[in-house]
Amino acid sequence: MIMYQTLAPMVVGVLVGLFAAVNAARLLRWYLFQVQPSEPLVYLIVTVMIIVVGIVASYLPSRAAAVVDPAVALRR
Repeated sequence: MIMYQTLAPMVVGVLVGLFAAVNAARLLRWYLFQVQPSEPLVYLIVTVMIIVVGIVASYLPSRAAAVVDPAVALRR
């Protein structure tokens, strides 16, 4: 449940970010040297890195929350 709550907004953010990056690259193409504005490898690598970091960042707290006894958590 915690993984879903963090991964759903992350996927939406990645999609919006990709759309914004493609449009910004078209606007800034005069400042990009030796790189095409729509370089698919760059977009793929950055997208995969963001998704991996998001999965790790959501997995660690969810694993810690799964170990805690609910009765002990409610008493605090």
